[in-house]
Formats: sequence, C-alpha cells, structure tokens
Amino acid sequence: MAALGFLAPAAAPAGAFRCEVMNVQGDAILSRGQEAPKKVAEGDLLEPGDSLETGANCRVDVAYDADWQNVTTVESNCTVKIKSVQPTSLELAKGSVFAKLDQLPKDSSFEVQTPSGVAVVRGTEFWTRSGEEGLEVYNYSASPVEVFGMDAQGRRFGTPALLRRNEKTGIFRRGLMPRRAQRMNAADLKRCRGFASGIQDRVKELRAKGRVGKIQKIRDMERRPLKTRQDLLDRGRGAKPSRPSKPQRNRRKP
Repeated sequence: MAALGFLAPAAAPAGAFRCEVMNVQGDAILSRGQEAPKKVAEGDLLEPGDSLETGANCRVDVAYDADWQNVTTVESNCTVKIKSVQPTSLELAKGSVFAKLDQLPKDSSFEVQTPSGVAVVRGTEFWTRSGEEGLEVYNYSASPVEVFGMDAQGRRFGTPALLRRNEKTGIFRRGLMPRRAQRMNAADLKRCRGFASGIQDRVKELRAKGRVGKIQKIRDMERRPLKTRQDLLDRGRGAKPSRPSKPQRNRRKP
C-alpha cells in the first residue's frame, strides 16, 4: 500500500498565523515564552510556540481559521504545544486531541506529534491519544491518516501505517513501528461520534450568538503567507497588507 508522501511542515514565521480559543470548559493554562502562565479564556489568540495544559474535567476547542472549519478539541489532563499553524503541527506530550478538519487550506497538512510517533493528514476527523501505553490514533472519516514511527532522534522512520475509515493503530514506544491497522470497536466509534457532533453543535451555538472568528480566513492562508504580525493586524482592519519594497537597480553613471 503506497504512502501518501506527506512532507514535514516548515516552520512558520513568528506571528504569521494564529489560532483562537473557540470554547473552553473548566480550567486550562496557557504558557507563552517567558511570560507568566495565565488561565485560558474564550477568544484568546494562540501563537506558534504556545502551550496549553488542561486540568481535570476540562475541554478546550481551538480553531485554526476564522470560519471555524478546522477545529480541535483538547481533552482534560492534556499538555499540547502549537508548533506551527500553517501547515499545522501540534506536539502532544500527553492526553488526547480530536481534530475535525473540514477544509484545510489548499496543499496544506495537519500533524500531531507525540513522544512515540506522528499522525499526519490532509483533512479528516481523527483522534490522537498519548500516554503511558504510547500513541493511539483513530480515523473517523474517509480521508486516510498516516501514522509514522519515531526514532531516537525524534525523526520519522519506516513505512507508515495507513488508516482508512474507522480504523485505528498504535505505537507502544519510540523506536517501534505502528501496529497493523484494525477496525475501531463500538466504544471507539461512539467516542469519536461524540467529539465530532460536539464540535459541530458548539460552532452552531456560537454562530447563533453572533460570534465571529478573530483570526485569518482559509483564503488568506491559501493566498499568501502573512509575513508579520502587523500584516495580520492590517488585514483585520481591512487595510492592504504591507508589501516589501522593490529592489533598486544599479544604474550606470553617464
């Protein structure tokens, strides 16, 4: 079975694209660089390098576009770092994340890295868990999910497991290959169905309240990468994004 050939995402420029906390239930902590950690609130904007830590009975929905087409639910007792927004790369140290990706930007990808392995997609609904038993990945849509093992240096290696609809796999620890894909059981399907419908219901509820996303739209990410935070602010105010000045040609003196 041929692999999809996904490439590792390149690092996004600092401040180029951001995520938004769409919804939060319970207590979660945001850590950013040298700043003091703070409690996560609905509407918070998250940048590459930010980390979220959720407490017991907590849930945080994170949107990656202003249209709320691509959303992840970070479950309780979870630690996750946003490595890049476009293409998206999350580092899941522990806990679980469910991703509902209805419209990723063209030619983009979405990956979740864990200490044991990496799950990579181009658009799907999938659930990633990381803990003492290693990595577990569940594909809840028709789009395939690739699951790679990770070597001692933290690099992908070997042939990935390719998950079709309603299949799952796992990796016990770093240095091992993914297990053979198998069908999800009834409990797995029920859990994923609950995640997906929950995100959909919360998006509808927020839209009914008149809430509007504060970050970039999908078309902005497809059009061109935003180079600076000022570009993002200008775009939000309706101003034309700044453009680099044209280089001056050397002219011969008469």
